[in-house]
Amino acid sequence: MIFIDLYLSGRLSAFSWRNFIQFLRGTFFHPRSTFEEICHRRSILFSLVAVTLVSLAWIVRTVALSATDFVPVRWLFIPLILGESLELVSKTVLIVPAMILLWLVVSVSVHVAGKRLGGNGGYSDAASLLGFAFLPSVITIIVDFFEAVFYPIKNSLALNLVFLTLGFIFTLVLWPLLLSTFALQTSENLSFRSASVPAIVIFLPLFILFALVFS
Repeated sequence: MIFIDLYLSGRLSAFSWRNFIQFLRGTFFHPRSTFEEICHRRSILFSLVAVTLVSLAWIVRTVALSATDFVPVRWLFIPLILGESLELVSKTVLIVPAMILLWLVVSVSVHVAGKRLGGNGGYSDAASLLGFAFLPSVITIIVDFFEAVFYPIKNSLALNLVFLTLGFIFTLVLWPLLLSTFALQTSENLSFRSASVPAIVIFLPLFILFALVFS
């Protein structure tokens, strides 16, 4: 029903691949102005497509590494890897709907929190931008590829620190946190400090938990 309501209100319209590619590029190089442009278009379809493409990239990574015993160093400091409890078929089938559900839940949650902090945007405004905060996680695929190549000498502390920084701290914590803060700042008309609160308390923990299960 939520997608029907969004479609009837025009929030799932006005999509073009040309603009989407521009938004992808802008998210990585100048997110503030890009998010303002996306929000101005008042359509969440760009964000939905971004989330879907990210989840498909995760599926490719999962399938590609399924035949190996490779475990990214970013999860070695966690005693229990929740993702190991999911079979390959279940994991690949669930990634897309689970990531879309996460995007929707986070969008509603941070919007409610933003309202309490003085924001004046709508749920769909937050949803139209938060999907782009998932994009840095795609970089983990590149990091994992190189880490798998160096797997035989993985006991190197220096390499572990490099892969931990690139594959977790940068791509799954700092960068998504910054983008989600920019997204809330734009969609809810909040200060950077106020927008960072729901980004830290709501978006980041749920996003990292999802990554723990599916990556």
